[in-house]
Amino acid sequence: MELNDRLLKLVDVKILTSLSKATIYRMINNNTFPQPLNIGGRTRRWRLTDINEWLHSLETCTTK
Repeated sequence: MELNDRLLKLVDVKILTSLSKATIYRMINNNTFPQPLNIGGRTRRWRLTDINEWLHSLETCTTK
């Protein structure tokens, strides 16, 4: 993890990805979305770089 890498709450991940909580967790269970970090107790955070890499890996939609 980079020293300047921000940790994101679920609400931030939802805003960045436009996905719902249910969709994010479904995709995590299907190994198609970055796993959150367990930073203590029930607290989960995502690395900003992991989310950005995932977003960049998505295919662009093209219309005919």
